[in-house]
Amino acid sequence: MNKKRFVLIVVVSILTALSIRVYNDYRERDLVDLIPYQPKDFLWIHFTEDRSKVGDGFFEWESRDQESADELMDFLSQYRVKRIDEDTYNQFLALEENFETTIYHRQANPAIVHSMENYVHILNGKYYEVVNGPIDIEWIKTYNEKWK
Repeated sequence: MNKKRFVLIVVVSILTALSIRVYNDYRERDLVDLIPYQPKDFLWIHFTEDRSKVGDGFFEWESRDQESADELMDFLSQYRVKRIDEDTYNQFLALEENFETTIYHRQANPAIVHSMENYVHILNGKYYEVVNGPIDIEWIKTYNEKWK
């Protein structure tokens, strides 16, 4: 009897832990909480507002001024997202304006984010829908011109 009870407790514990993990992954969250930006470890930022302007390069501009990264993160802090699957994200990839940013750090891995008006891909393999969007693309264009 004790062995069956132990097995039941273990199975229930594992199912509970998995349920909590799935719930946490798919709950609505602040966008900036998901972007691995480390201000104290900042090196530089790459930004691209329009891929067609890049040509053979990888980005439109680069800055070693931490204020540029802080300003972008402050802007993105107003948005909340909810996780979606990759197929849903890919359906809209060519339909919306998009921008890309990579923030490099001394010690931590770079924070790489591809964003559209209503969808975000954080390059850790996770895709999100902006639930209180769309992201203000006009602000992004102004930001791009300011720091270019």
